[in-house]
Amino acid sequence: RICNEIAANKGAPNDTQRLHRLFDGQWEYVKLDAPEFSTRKGYPGQNDRWTDFSLEAIRHRKNLLKPVSKAINSIDRSRLSKDDQLNHDIWIRNIALSQEGQRFNALYMPMTQMGGIHTWSPALIAMMPTRTATDYENITARLKGMSTMVDQQITLMREGLKRGLTPPKVPLRTLPSQVEKQITDNPLKSALMRPFTRIPKSFSDEDKERILKRGIEAYEKYAKPSYELLHTFLKDDYVPNCRETIGRSALPDGKAWYAYMVRRITTTDLTPLQIHEIGLSEVKRIRGEMEKIKKQTGFEGDLQEFFEFLRTDKQFF
Repeated sequence: RICNEIAANKGAPNDTQRLHRLFDGQWEYVKLDAPEFSTRKGYPGQNDRWTDFSLEAIRHRKNLLKPVSKAINSIDRSRLSKDDQLNHDIWIRNIALSQEGQRFNALYMPMTQMGGIHTWSPALIAMMPTRTATDYENITARLKGMSTMVDQQITLMREGLKRGLTPPKVPLRTLPSQVEKQITDNPLKSALMRPFTRIPKSFSDEDKERILKRGIEAYEKYAKPSYELLHTFLKDDYVPNCRETIGRSALPDGKAWYAYMVRRITTTDLTPLQIHEIGLSEVKRIRGEMEKIKKQTGFEGDLQEFFEFLRTDKQFF
């Protein structure tokens, strides 16, 4: 609604106000749409929820980019201050990259050997506030919500399998065990339950007992079964059927995807080959600096022997 109003008022006298209204609206939307972000930033009111990763919600987010793009492009950049011109330019770039990135469907690969729901969910719960009984109610609500969240993540990975959008199989070989090791018979040994091992001493014994009981029930009824389901899916269905290839360029539309990621991450228009050439030249330059230092020290031997000397000689420890 806000985006449509801003776009409809194109040419209005105060473009600065229209720009900041867009920023404020987007900020409020992100806080509601991404509860984990709100938790990390310390914004209250969203700590009992997870982001909705249903296919319907994902389509809705994609569709929102069009009115946002229309709104920002209706603002006359020349009427803005220098700082807001920079804000405007960054916003334009981010929206354009997000729209371009939609074609690659990265959301169908939500888990890798480096991270996923099994790493960021316990990390998020561990950073949640634990000052009041309401704080613990929020944590318990999130534990209960893990069944829906895991189902949504599995749905995304199943869709990825259908489309040939998966990480390489080789590095995923430890992924099921990463999840399995977090499944514990003793709830208080689970990483998800860390807040319940440090209930404030200021709480009454009655409150402590109630909070702990509800937390354990939520873990045993929702969180633990969800992790068990995830472990079985990864072990039996997902990892065995992930791709044998390695590079991103082997994915559908992979070469374009790789080039897009290079542009997005480096903030340049350089091609993957140009970035690779920079890498080779830097390796050559740095190796030359290493050889120079080795020579200055008077060390006799090749560079690998020098590395071993630096790693093992007691004088450096």
